[in-house]
Amino acid sequence: MHPSTYQLFEENFSTDELRHIFSERTMVARWLDVEAALAWALGELELIPKLAAEEIAAKANIDNIDFDAMVEDKKRTTHELVALVRQLERICSPASARYIHWGATTQDILDSGMALQLRDAYQILRRDLEALVSVLADLAERHRDSVMIGRTHTQHALPTTFGFKVAVWVAEMMRHLERLREAQPRILTGQFGGAVGTLPTFGEQGPDVLKVMMQRLNLQVPLICWHSARDCWAEHLTLLSLLGASIAKIANELASLSATEIGEVLEPVDANTVASSCMPNKRNPLGLESVSATCAMLEDLVISGLGAMKTIHERDQTTWLRGWARISEATSLAGAALNNMLGLSQGLEVNTKRMEENLHLLGGVIMAERIALKLQTRIGYQQAQYLVRKAAESTRDSAKSFCEILFAEPEIAKYFTLAELEALIDPQTYLGAAQKQVDNVVLAARTLLGNKEALNGDYRRET
Repeated sequence: MHPSTYQLFEENFSTDELRHIFSERTMVARWLDVEAALAWALGELELIPKLAAEEIAAKANIDNIDFDAMVEDKKRTTHELVALVRQLERICSPASARYIHWGATTQDILDSGMALQLRDAYQILRRDLEALVSVLADLAERHRDSVMIGRTHTQHALPTTFGFKVAVWVAEMMRHLERLREAQPRILTGQFGGAVGTLPTFGEQGPDVLKVMMQRLNLQVPLICWHSARDCWAEHLTLLSLLGASIAKIANELASLSATEIGEVLEPVDANTVASSCMPNKRNPLGLESVSATCAMLEDLVISGLGAMKTIHERDQTTWLRGWARISEATSLAGAALNNMLGLSQGLEVNTKRMEENLHLLGGVIMAERIALKLQTRIGYQQAQYLVRKAAESTRDSAKSFCEILFAEPEIAKYFTLAELEALIDPQTYLGAAQKQVDNVVLAARTLLGNKEALNGDYRRET
């Protein structure tokens, strides 16, 4: 049993909205939508009687289906679509029932039904991703000038601002918004081809049936049948994994910054939150860790998508089912990670006082690069690097400040006064273009969020 079926863990693996979209009942409802669209298209093109098409389209509704009877029939026939078609036949007149599922194959219905489910899911993913971009942009702007230590290879490096760090995340999430928009025409594509994809039942009118059917469903019209071409759904799984990796990166870094020795951020809690079952003093970053774990699960599912591309001949359930079964799981995981990251970002506690303390933890050594660059113009690269490195090493084991040790070196004191050195090791004056770049990212994010046409695109294009 997948953990998403457990109520105790449900918020880690899906959301209420996505559970509804990918529920078994909704799945079958979307299959019925496809059957209805097929009948409608056939009626519009006068390939079946118009009255039959209208009756099938009207009665192909999940509320008309005896779901329990359908499940039992599936057990007997071992075929889910046959069980559904029998249910639909039961509620239609004999004159209309003969045209149900006419010219279709099971994979047509299941693939197009999944595309409909994904269409609804994409609206939720895009909405929550837009919200995350907005929240992070606000956070970046709010902490545009909150100076903190930048860390490389886990070590103190140069000063930056917390706003700059967050702005990097904002730009990354904006790119994911672009990827979602760009992928929609490929992902939200319907499927209809018949047994081997050639639409043989309808002769030369096959492409017309396909077009009218997909217009009815508001799905992209495929250029050709994709029964055996699963690259677009592999792209969907890869896209979700990319998004998950970015979310995990943010979660991991925030969890790292919440470590007791760093203490620069804390994930939000309320009065009822319990972080440890045995240590009441703990404030573990459980939400951030859970988000990271959920995102890691997405990476595993990409393999299924790639494996599903290796179809034999015109159709092959060993590969098709492998990819199809992972779509709902991956989309639910991505939605949960996104939703939870949004909640954590909205209530994030930022400790600027601790950032200031950590900034000066090494007595000014973090400004070694600036001193070396200034000194290099006087005595050259090699000698400047050597002298400043020696001073930095001495500072680590000394009660004196970096500035004092620098000034005690004759070769350095020859070119700088103590006041000049003190000014050079002020981290507030060595931020480069950090704040300007934050401004640029925030402006770009708000411009993108304000441009709904750019965000949404038109995913159903004519071919």
